[in-house]
Amino acid sequence: MTAFHRLHERLYTFAQEDTAVEFVTLRVDAQGVFPTPRLNEVPPATALDDARRGTRTVELESGAAKATIYARERLGAGARLEGLAIITQLDATTLILEGQVGVVDRFGNLIISEARWTPDLAPGCRGSAARRLGAPIGH
Repeated sequence: MTAFHRLHERLYTFAQEDTAVEFVTLRVDAQGVFPTPRLNEVPPATALDDARRGTRTVELESGAAKATIYARERLGAGARLEGLAIITQLDATTLILEGQVGVVDRFGNLIISEARWTPDLAPGCRGSAARRLGAPIGH
């Protein structure tokens, strides 16, 4: 402890040898080798009616409009929502505007884009699956 008090006095111009020493901040950097995490995929989408929870009038810059409300936990992979829509979940509320489309990818992410462009849902999503989900073909 004597060395600590001498260093403290040198750095801060005083020492309090009669006071208990206390760690205020302790930082540690560590590295490790861990297995690659496995990303859980969500089940495929069922009918949107299974997730539909009603409608609500919302006030937008352009005026009042009716939005369809969906429960996020009921949207499976491949679910495609066109705005005006509200997606509710425990920790967030998402608004999809008119002219936008939301697509749930295989990991449950909600990808929102302009309706004229819909993202691929997964590598290899082509042909009839892409057409059914509204994704561009051959990307």
